[in-house]
Amino acid sequence: MPHPIELSRSRSRQPAARTPVQPIAPRVRNVKLALVCLSMVLNAMSSGAIFTFPLLAPQLARHLRLTQPQLSTIALAGMMGQYPFAALIGSLVDRAGPAACSLLAAGLLAGGLGAFSNQISHAPPYPDPASPVQYYILVLSFAMLGLGAVSSYFASLVCASKNFPDYPGAAAGTSMALFGFSPLVLSLFASSLFTTPDGLDVTRFTAFVAALAGATHIFGALTLQILPPPAVEPARSPLPRIDEERASLDERSALLPKPTPSYLELPPGCDGSVRTLLTNIDFWILAFASLCALGICETIIANIGTVVLALPASLYTFSDPITITATQVRLISITNTVSRLVFGFLADFTSPIANYLPSGELEYPRKSYISRVLFLVLGTTCLSAALAWMLFGVSTQSGVWVLSVGAGTAYGGFFAILPGLVSSIFGARDFARNFGIISYSAFIGTPIFTYIYAFNSEQHTSDGAEDGVCKGEDCFRSTFWVCEACALATLCGLAVLWKRWQGRV
Repeated sequence: MPHPIELSRSRSRQPAARTPVQPIAPRVRNVKLALVCLSMVLNAMSSGAIFTFPLLAPQLARHLRLTQPQLSTIALAGMMGQYPFAALIGSLVDRAGPAACSLLAAGLLAGGLGAFSNQISHAPPYPDPASPVQYYILVLSFAMLGLGAVSSYFASLVCASKNFPDYPGAAAGTSMALFGFSPLVLSLFASSLFTTPDGLDVTRFTAFVAALAGATHIFGALTLQILPPPAVEPARSPLPRIDEERASLDERSALLPKPTPSYLELPPGCDGSVRTLLTNIDFWILAFASLCALGICETIIANIGTVVLALPASLYTFSDPITITATQVRLISITNTVSRLVFGFLADFTSPIANYLPSGELEYPRKSYISRVLFLVLGTTCLSAALAWMLFGVSTQSGVWVLSVGAGTAYGGFFAILPGLVSSIFGARDFARNFGIISYSAFIGTPIFTYIYAFNSEQHTSDGAEDGVCKGEDCFRSTFWVCEACALATLCGLAVLWKRWQGRV
């Protein structure tokens, strides 16, 4: 609880209501909104190159002779590149608008993918390993892709949430679901246009995605904007006669129309400062849950290719490991997308976001049935069940789909629900900044779980292993035991939040 003096100060600094904006003609707004939506779709489809790393990893291991820790470091650079500057990107989009973030994403994505493609094209002939300089450039390139992805992500997320303020969960879920489709779309391009008998042509594929991402995000810089509300058109029905108007009035009729309620952009007692956020115990519980769930999911997403290669092929299928790996990438993409859509829409209609009235009371636009926290519980339960399957049930490559579905569901579900929780509990005024700060939890969790997996896998890799890839269930068993324990701890933390936030979200 804040100190009484701080509480009174925060109330004095509390903005009374949202600042009104000048409306525009409905037809003009609809045209601009259509361009905004088209731009968000194109940006989302082209910005998920970091999630196609499982398709690139076998070729990097084969031709550049990279070890598992090196492969994990490149993938980790892409994942972690999303988070170090997330709060700054959030502040940028809050102040400069989504178009500026889209332009930034264009330079980062095109530059990172272009540098990656250039280094692969100048790789030494097989079987000579890559030089240290080439390896570090590959790491830096993927870090640029991660930063470009989060710039594109924040531009679309904020643009969708503020252009559809009545349905923040559905808007955020749809926007993020489009990002979930990106690996699926890019993997289809890879398999249909850039796959040869020797495997994926990494050089041509990454050059193609560089050009695609640069073009779509430049288009976004020209079209993405937060639109004012439509102007109210005057009624076209004939005016009622004076006697009809008088007949409808009595002594209880109000002389003035009922005013539209104004809502606070910050919860009562919250001054919106970073210090207040970091002293809130609820923030740390949510951050711990995000650290574990998102860190585990991103580790699985980045290393699903080597998990497949660790297991023997099924006797009843004739698919090669490359095809099975591509299938896992698509499964993660599909379940990630579907869970964002389903969780976002269900959360909006079963647990709407409450508005804070100036009196400090909560007002719900619709009846609330369940807590949004329960959607996080559902996603974490799916992840825990998938990890249990990998520990006790899987035996061949064909069984890895359970892990892909569980990780994709939890990953998409968390990112669909977190924006609404952050906005409702910690205030809408600094939503992008607060959401960027909570994203740092994944920045910490992903390297922890990724290097646990990488070094455990390297420890069980025999010196004469083909392509330097670990074989056998021991390559991931210890890692998944740690992940399972953390998933169960996450469920306990979410149970605490559900009890503390009951009646609020």
